Amino acid sequence: MEKEKDYKKFAELMATMAIAMDKDVSIERAEIYFRVLKEFDIDTIEKAFYHLIKTEKIPTFPTIGKIRWLIEGEEDELIEADALEAWSEACKLVWSLGDSGNNSGVSMLDEAVRIAFGGWKHFGDTNPQYEGADRKHFINVYKSVARKAKRLSLQAPEIRKRLEENREKMEKITKESFKNEL
Repeated sequence: MEKEKDYKKFAELMATMAIAMDKDVSIERAEIYFRVLKEFDIDTIEKAFYHLIKTEKIPTFPTIGKIRWLIEGEEDELIEADALEAWSEACKLVWSLGDSGNNSGVSMLDEAVRIAFGGWKHFGDTNPQYEGADRKHFINVYKSVARKAKRLSLQAPEIRKRLEENREKMEKITKESFKNEL
């Protein structure tokens, strides 16, 4: 989440949740929730809040853990869908390119194939009757690779901050060079 812009929206969501659950929420509590949930996109948090408002039978203010569980559960479903799509893509690549041993150019897919099968040249080496087991194995490996990539990206908030600063600088330089050309 972006600090200033998203904190305002987050505070509005906390107030909405407080009204819906008939509970008082202090500024300090809202700040704690924001700090602990800031790794998630504000739109994802908003979906989780509204889901809780719509589905809670006994109106109790949700814990941070419950909100995280709801968001991460949704992310697991997305990772599962990505893994199935990656399996399909890997099969298409092998069928169209043969066993050339080339990389797909998609690092997570290549990493999952490397871990699951020892590389592209061994993808599909097993008996076709074991295709279901191979698919399940690949999907589990892909999900593990995807979660590891997510954890690593979350461990580097300073890198993301620098990237954002560099993007702003590049945008500024681009605008200035455009003005100079005119």
